[in-house]
Amino acid sequence: MRVKYIINTLLGITLANAKLIMLIRHGEKINDDYTDLSPEGQARAECLIETFGTNGIYTTPQKIYAQKPTQQRQSTRPRDTVIPLSKSLGQQVDLSFTSGKFKDLAQYIYSSPEEVILVSWGNDRIPKIAKQLGITNAPEWKGKVFDDVWILTDGKTPYLKNSSVNNNPTRSFTGTKGLNMYIHKENVEQCMRQRLSGNTSSTPVGTAGTAGTTGTTGITGNTNGNIGGATGNTNTVGNGNLGTVEQTVNDPQLSTNNSTITGNNTISEGQNTDQNLQNSGSSMIKVSTVTLVTLLSTLLYHLY
Repeated sequence: MRVKYIINTLLGITLANAKLIMLIRHGEKINDDYTDLSPEGQARAECLIETFGTNGIYTTPQKIYAQKPTQQRQSTRPRDTVIPLSKSLGQQVDLSFTSGKFKDLAQYIYSSPEEVILVSWGNDRIPKIAKQLGITNAPEWKGKVFDDVWILTDGKTPYLKNSSVNNNPTRSFTGTKGLNMYIHKENVEQCMRQRLSGNTSSTPVGTAGTAGTTGTTGITGNTNGNIGGATGNTNTVGNGNLGTVEQTVNDPQLSTNNSTITGNNTISEGQNTDQNLQNSGSSMIKVSTVTLVTLLSTLLYHLY
């Protein structure tokens, strides 16, 4: 590839093939301490399939380039942003150029045989790439902007595949090397919201099942309750006259604490206590009568 670039440069070959070059910034980042994509950035990367894929809004790229990570600039975000798209297209991401080699990149893709090219880069160097491609008044790419697509075209290859999408350029620029530039949007907001909602959604907690009815001899009732998307069991057990009610709610997702409600058999216990007292009183009367008869018999024996 380098040999071809040198030959093209020496011969001064200018733009010959129809050319469509699309420049995008990498997806969102957590902060400068991290080199990879944030959840929003990963969602954007996955949604780019809807933007540049086979059934996407824009013409599908024949070649994808991304900024190569280096020791000085270790960010993998430019590469990671186009990995899902490249896999969906069965392509390999070309990492031949580092961030500082944007001039070499611009010169190479300008004279490359591919007609449709996608470039994923850092926002600070994208305007410099555009200037190397003849857009001398390319604007600054703002730090908070992630959804722009800079489309450089000679007008020979349509860049919009889906004509039903209302996607007018927000700005346009006239170039000096046969390419004009139009700034469009990726149009992935709805797709990103759906993906982020799917990653962070929580299932509402359902209502626990109703306890079974307690009877005089004890009744066991089972009722299923839907808790957090999983099924929890509510078990009710009744014992004795009033019964003991035990309710347990099991939920593997929410770790719901078990609760136990117990009713004491106070009435039956009280009844048993009264009966015991009656029996005890009868026994005491019987013992006293026998003792009195014995004493009288002994006294009469000694008198006579």
